[in-house]
Amino acid sequence: MTTSGDLPEASRPWLDLSSHYERARAKEDSLDRIVEWPAQRNLLGDVVGRSVLDVGCGNGGKLAELVSAGAANSVGVDISGNFLSPPPPGVEFVPGDLSDC
Repeated sequence: MTTSGDLPEASRPWLDLSSHYERARAKEDSLDRIVEWPAQRNLLGDVVGRSVLDVGCGNGGKLAELVSAGAANSVGVDISGNFLSPPPPGVEFVPGDLSDC
């Protein structure tokens, strides 16, 4: 898991933001659950047999949904490192900060 001591100063706010976002997103009436994720999922179309790279995957819940919908082996990257545990079959999680890329 990534800790704030491992991150450049500019990246540290993401650790705080990520936990708040995941809590808000988990609510049944969240904007993400009602509007954003259904729209994103529609744009992705058929994922059967496709591998997915989810950069900024949060806890990996959406990636897990895609794999359960038929996506092939897929990877999620997020700064928080607070992923679903254990990772679902076909999903690999990588803690990482893309700020330096």
